[in-house]
Amino acid sequence: MSENQITVLILEDDQALALSWQQGFEEHGDRAIIASTATQALELLDSTPIDVLISDMYIYVGDKLGSDGGVKLIGLLRAAGSPSERMELPIIAITGQPQDSRFIPPVLELAKSLGADLCLEKPISVSTLVHTTHDLLRIPRGEVARSRRDEA
Repeated sequence: MSENQITVLILEDDQALALSWQQGFEEHGDRAIIASTATQALELLDSTPIDVLISDMYIYVGDKLGSDGGVKLIGLLRAAGSPSERMELPIIAITGQPQDSRFIPPVLELAKSLGADLCLEKPISVSTLVHTTHDLLRIPRGEVARSRRDEA
């Protein structure tokens, strides 16, 4: 494992997209793990050291919006009483609404209010996502948490 290698947990319901992001991180020398639900992501967080979470805000099950997505996950990670390592885990929230882009700004605002450190809109290139993730991790964790508290 390289000194600069990070472990990324990706919560994304679009398997092809998740795999392309995973490949991009791995080509950069990082490790990326994919979860398709918030429940699965929480299990991975309990068993695997994770440096950063990239979370789709909404997860679809078939063609219906499910309740086990990023809104739930970010809320649980940032809830009072969460272990400190979860409270301080850097989180990048991502969303895209191909049918109606009017919903993107309010969803990203919701992500920020739940405690996401950074909010991005899909589509996003793999290289931009990888570099943005590494840029976020260059900010000392205390600064990220303090910035999050100041914005609340």
